[in-house]
Amino acid sequence: MYYRWEQDALYLDCSIQPKSNEDRIVGAVGESLRIRICAAPTEGKTNRQLIRFMAKKFHTKQTAITIVNGQT
Repeated sequence: MYYRWEQDALYLDCSIQPKSNEDRIVGAVGESLRIRICAAPTEGKTNRQLIRFMAKKFHTKQTAITIVNGQT
């Protein structure tokens, strides 16, 4: 399962594909959620775009989204 709840926090295990043609959620692939992001994987650009994208999808503030681990 690619998601889990811990108290009020939702954790997503994601596989991010940078430098895509569009920002979009592809769907579940194995134990992770595949997400395509337009930004290049340099200087944290992909992570910043992922936060903007997820905040928009979940109708929340960007400050409510945290990347727990992964390459930055």
